[in-house]
Amino acid sequence: MELGYVYSMERITFDSLRKEFPEVSLDYLKLVLSAYENNKSFIIKNSTESHAKLLTYLLLNRSKESVKLFVEKIKNTFYEDDLIVNTLKNLNKEIKIKVILEKDSSGKIRELTNVEMFIATDDMIKKLHGVEINNFLVVDSCAFRYEENHSSPKESVSASVSFNDKHMSSSLDNLFQIIQKNSKII
Repeated sequence: MELGYVYSMERITFDSLRKEFPEVSLDYLKLVLSAYENNKSFIIKNSTESHAKLLTYLLLNRSKESVKLFVEKIKNTFYEDDLIVNTLKNLNKEIKIKVILEKDSSGKIRELTNVEMFIATDDMIKKLHGVEINNFLVVDSCAFRYEENHSSPKESVSASVSFNDKHMSSSLDNLFQIIQKNSKII
């Protein structure tokens, strides 16, 4: 079975992740899978696109209620990778998926029928002027991925991830709601 095309309810194993992410070190994969399976609250850092894709894939697969993604743009990012797009496409239809783009862009996610898409208005961007908000993902208001640095090259963009941090996830969820109220549906 190819992991990139599984439905979210299928069991994720070390072997299946190893097959899908051969470039990720065994130690990192073990750490991430343990945190995922045991609902750990500690922060995991990522510094490569492969790490980002792995962590995003696992976060999406743990969702039961909601997925909220704020992203500058989706075109030419790992969010457009077939693994991520197919995972979103195959999530349980009861899960509410919302994506807010800072800049309008085309892409595979925009074509999904189970995703509610927004674009942040110019007024919203002006309100946030001087406050940098990087890409973030919140799952079920208890797990998150927050990118920390957009000024570095693509392969060294870092992010913090937790599979069980209700405090930070709630803060990001609230931020998402504020941005959404000042966004328009696309």
